[in-house]
Amino acid sequence: TINSPAGNPVTYNHTGINPQIDQYSYYIIAVDSCGNNKSKTYEIHSPVNISGKGLNQASQINWKPYTGFTVKTYTIQKRKGAGWITVYVAANTDTTYTENNLTCNIVQTYRILSTENGGDNASAYSDTVAMRWAFLAYSGK
Repeated sequence: TINSPAGNPVTYNHTGINPQIDQYSYYIIAVDSCGNNKSKTYEIHSPVNISGKGLNQASQINWKPYTGFTVKTYTIQKRKGAGWITVYVAANTDTTYTENNLTCNIVQTYRILSTENGGDNASAYSDTVAMRWAFLAYSGK
């Protein structure tokens, strides 16, 4: 709870959590200075919880869906230099993506952009996940 916020806009930093394991939801209720009147509507927002693993010359990205607005698409982005490039645009029902034919010994870093279907065309980024593909050898024995 933030009482008598000093800033505009008000910010909150949630520390001591592990978003790789748990998904957190947040909502805001505005209350007047006397504590009598509360906002009547609010939306609960949970950002996409992303995870991944390296496969044989591939990266597999998995995510828990965004909640808070109806998602139109999930845009999977990969870090390239100082910026990000789009590698795939997934449907709002998808929760996994695999990128194939990756270069050896290169760490790949991904994030997901959730885009609202209609409304304000809001968007929200996930956290990031980094991985390197694993060489899977088979000896035949």
